[in-house]
Amino acid sequence: MGKIAGKPTAGLCNTLEPYLSFEEKGFEIVPYSGLQLSLKENIAMRAKAIAKIALATSELAEEIREAVKVRSALEVDVSGTRSAAVDAGVNGKDLLVGFCPVVVAVGSVFDGKTRTKEPLAATSKLARIYRDEEEGKKLAGLFGFYMQFELARKLVGDGNLDLLIVDGPLAIRRSYYSPSSRKVGAAFVAAYEEAQNSLAKLLVEARDANISVVGLVKRVRSSIISRKAGLKEMKLLDSMLSSIILSRGEHTSPLPLLRPWNDIPAVASIQGLNVVGLKPNAVFVKPNARKTYRLEIPEYALNGLEEVVGILAALSEPKSGLPLPLVDVDRLSRITQRAANSAYLRLFKEVMLGLGPAAANLLSVVTFQHGEV
Repeated sequence: MGKIAGKPTAGLCNTLEPYLSFEEKGFEIVPYSGLQLSLKENIAMRAKAIAKIALATSELAEEIREAVKVRSALEVDVSGTRSAAVDAGVNGKDLLVGFCPVVVAVGSVFDGKTRTKEPLAATSKLARIYRDEEEGKKLAGLFGFYMQFELARKLVGDGNLDLLIVDGPLAIRRSYYSPSSRKVGAAFVAAYEEAQNSLAKLLVEARDANISVVGLVKRVRSSIISRKAGLKEMKLLDSMLSSIILSRGEHTSPLPLLRPWNDIPAVASIQGLNVVGLKPNAVFVKPNARKTYRLEIPEYALNGLEEVVGILAALSEPKSGLPLPLVDVDRLSRITQRAANSAYLRLFKEVMLGLGPAAANLLSVVTFQHGEV
């Protein structure tokens, strides 16, 4: 794609709008009375930068479409299709004693557009208290992936599925989930490895049962399309590129993924599993006029890609563009502030009963670190 790579970048840089510059300070000090005007001017500058990026990208749209081989989704009758979806939710409270997370995973099975039976749910058995909120949320997030994959394995084992939808990627970036403020500890390594092992087993079991598995990523922050189209130096987000180059009902061809996605076959190999067809590929889909998402689909399911995308399109909810089974588990697994508060009140009551009246002054250890409620 040298033709695309040689096009001007219209003044774009690796970071679209850096805060710091060698030529000028990345901020300005103004009287408080001038704050609103300063913000207005900064927003206007950002708007110009965004417009420049969008216009430059639109000029390349046809060539990028050719590079990623855009296709239209098939029309599929899903009345005889059985699909399932899994999702996990994480929330918690940051207390003086530490961060106490709440983790829930939910799985639903659909015949066509109708849920067939009561969803299954999984909750963490282990009472874990983490040193701080960042560590707790990231480790709880890893455990949420593990529970989600294990619940998916049960749904696959129950049989009669055509398609399984996993909320999120089919691979977990270790760098993203490791706490940034400290060295990775044994707890993180164990949680990460358990999640990866569970995912590898899920893909093997689904492949052997002839069930297509896709990971659906709603918040896309990758730059796979620009790399494929020879625009690597621009590092444009796939969320923006796919929105511009795709029309409603279109999707890209499968695009290869780099590490850490390639680690999945390695994880399966270490466990003595058959690694054939486990490497995921990315497919970008635009189900409605405004939304796009990324699918991660293993090689073994690529022969049925057109049907998979067609099923997802037929199952999509009009407003969000997301398939109904995923919308269902997303709603059921979401741990709202109200639910987290309820869990905290139960925790407070149990601690109070455990301490007894003589040690009531110790209850301060389960008060909030911040002024949250």
